[in-house]
Amino acid sequence: MASTWRLRSAARAAEFAGEIQYVPVAEASQAMGDFAACLALDQHVDGRKAVRLLGWQPKHGGFVDEVETYFASWKAFQEE
Repeated sequence: MASTWRLRSAARAAEFAGEIQYVPVAEASQAMGDFAACLALDQHVDGRKAVRLLGWQPKHGGFVDEVETYFASWKAFQEE
């Protein structure tokens, strides 16, 4: 299940004012197929190794820090 704070951040960016309802993956899979399992993944990617070995310096924050940008990009793509 996605972390609540990421879920709420995405809902806020989408201006969703309704109730967030959790649906078991097995139930969601009936309607969405394998895509439901993808949406249920909760993964954390850590860039410390790239910073240490390559000197990489990230220019962007994580998902919650930039959720409004991601949503606006997705929405613009949907309107094309």
